[in-house]
Amino acid sequence: MSDNKSLVFPDFLQGIRFGIITVFGVLLPGVWFLTSTVFYYVSLRPLEAQASVLEPLASISIPYPLWWIVGFVVCYVAGSQLRALSPNPIDRLSIRWRHFVDGKWLIDRADSFPYRSLPKFFRTHNMPKFAKFVPWDDEAHGETCSTLFVNYSKLYVANKNPRMGDFLDREEAFIRAMSGVAWGTIISTIIGVGFVLWAACDPPVTSWCLFSLVLGVNILVFLAVVMNFHRQRLRELCKVIGSLYLMCHDYQESDPPYG
Repeated sequence: MSDNKSLVFPDFLQGIRFGIITVFGVLLPGVWFLTSTVFYYVSLRPLEAQASVLEPLASISIPYPLWWIVGFVVCYVAGSQLRALSPNPIDRLSIRWRHFVDGKWLIDRADSFPYRSLPKFFRTHNMPKFAKFVPWDDEAHGETCSTLFVNYSKLYVANKNPRMGDFLDREEAFIRAMSGVAWGTIISTIIGVGFVLWAACDPPVTSWCLFSLVLGVNILVFLAVVMNFHRQRLRELCKVIGSLYLMCHDYQESDPPYG
């Protein structure tokens, strides 16, 4: 059999891969938000109004490649702000959607990340050893059931095994990208509604057909995120607990590293 180490990227490639995933996790929401907002504007404002906005930009003497850099920076800044928004509202909406589709609760209906019913979830799915590594019970409230535990677990795993820590960071980057796209869709659509009110006061409208198309695509993307968000976030949390369990066993620790 070949050595397992041959299947692992070298350290510098791991860093590049993690960097790419992180950048795209920020850029994707930013690009989506700005593109949707621009198309909402273009679909509703008359060509004369669009020209009045573009003419000052066209008069700026900046080399063409620098416009790509400017666009990159703008998308990155917008994406970083969207990524910073809490994913919990998207998660709660996704929990209800999964119950509507599946007819059952993966996690209790009124629960929120990191899910006070997580020990029950592990025991239901024949993973009682994982339940031992969750420092709260099914009736936990307030500070007992908090994201501090999840963040500490990630730090613990990263300290023991940096490569596994990078793996968990990539999982979080994916979750944040989904959340950022959902928030970008919501905010850009709110701005689009503002453009509708603006167009109602200052006709004519360029294309209701284009506006309807952009709105429809935004709704489909938002539904796609909501349909899968909770399952992905629960999967990420299971990987955090699983990594913590493996780390403690690798380092001959029979108890969780807290308390």
